[in-house]
Amino acid sequence: MSKITKQYILLDSAGIRRKGQREFGAENFAVFKTIQTAYQSDIICLVVDGSQPLSHQDQVVAGIAKEANRSIIVVANKSDLVDLQSKKEFERQFYRRFFFLKVKDFIWVSALEEQGMNLIWDTIDEAIEEKHQSIPENQMRTIFNYLMKNKPPKKLRTEKKPVIYDLLYKGNNPHTFEMLLKSRTSIDKNYLKFLENFLRRQFQLYRSGIKIVLTEVEKKQVLS
Repeated sequence: MSKITKQYILLDSAGIRRKGQREFGAENFAVFKTIQTAYQSDIICLVVDGSQPLSHQDQVVAGIAKEANRSIIVVANKSDLVDLQSKKEFERQFYRRFFFLKVKDFIWVSALEEQGMNLIWDTIDEAIEEKHQSIPENQMRTIFNYLMKNKPPKKLRTEKKPVIYDLLYKGNNPHTFEMLLKSRTSIDKNYLKFLENFLRRQFQLYRSGIKIVLTEVEKKQVLS
């Protein structure tokens, strides 16, 4: 499908049925194909029916999108059937139920009335641009020095104080950061959540997946 001079490859996930309509073999195949499609994609558009309560299918696909760690755009269809107050309540329920998703863009559209469709393409373009940005080494060095001085990880109750040698940027599919740790060092999960949110804010990665890899090394490996 083309939009002006740009080309997009659309991958549609297999249909995942409602609980009462499922057949074991067909359901497993549909989930497998959806997982496969998610990992093949740069951007995931999570399409939901905005006129109905969030469903089992939505829950499954949201979980797959989370695991694939791709940029996620939520598209709520049937905006022509929903008033403003109901839209606000639907969005509130969505963010409450799918709190585990990092979602910046929630777009209301009407496929029937062809409303809001251009906004999808514009948002996809912005997400792709963010996805392909690179982070210079000097910026990572500045961030690392700031963190170690002002926001270092705390010592766990039964562990030694964490020693972090470096924080490296490794690539953008998804945006991946490697933390080099002293051998047998433990990092609290809450610190990793803080670090992810901190990196999102610093580099404006509000739409992108972020992966933090912990690598234990000897100090001499870092110095060499």
